[in-house]
Amino acid sequence: MALSQTVVRWAVAGSVALASPAVAQFVPESLDRLDLLSREPSSVVTVTPVYAQLVVFSLPDDFHTVATTTGKARFAQQSVATGESVARWTQRITLAGDEAMAFSARTWPQRMVDDFAARMRKNCPDSFSTLPIANVFVGSSDTAAAVAACGSIGGRSEAVLQLVVKGGMDVYTIEWAVRGPAARGPRGLVPAPWTGRLRSLGPIKLCRRIPGEEPPYPSCSRRR
Repeated sequence: MALSQTVVRWAVAGSVALASPAVAQFVPESLDRLDLLSREPSSVVTVTPVYAQLVVFSLPDDFHTVATTTGKARFAQQSVATGESVARWTQRITLAGDEAMAFSARTWPQRMVDDFAARMRKNCPDSFSTLPIANVFVGSSDTAAAVAACGSIGGRSEAVLQLVVKGGMDVYTIEWAVRGPAARGPRGLVPAPWTGRLRSLGPIKLCRRIPGEEPPYPSCSRRR
């Protein structure tokens, strides 16, 4: 299936955007429920065709897409905060897709999240910290999420919120990375800011691609 790099963006009126059983929900251990059915006022819903499916999530208004790469089996789209670039950024949101990897044991969402944290830890063993995020759902898809952070790496600190979702054929990842001043020890990860970032990415869902359907992908964007 040919991959279009078109990203459809539109503002959604009201407090509910694309509500459906496949919308992501996040229930942190410290809260009874945090629902991602609604769109944050300062975000724009995006629909991106990535291999076999359409990926829906929200991009904060102060972010803009700066790079999209499509390989034989790997898709990546990077967005950074206003005024920043691919080379110089303090916040970056990346949507990635691994084609035809949904049935590979090495791309199980929890294993991917754990492997990412392990690789990051090797780069900063003395300042590494992590924040597991439990009870994340994107419909019935296998999903995992966590934050991994280095207090000092390359002269700065870096923390990454990673959400991995197994689709029908492919595996999708949304990452929100934040850089700041370096710290001597492990960076303290306070749950509330990361809960807010995860909330602002909603609604999150996957839709089946329909051959020949063009933007704005009405089968997905108009579904409630």
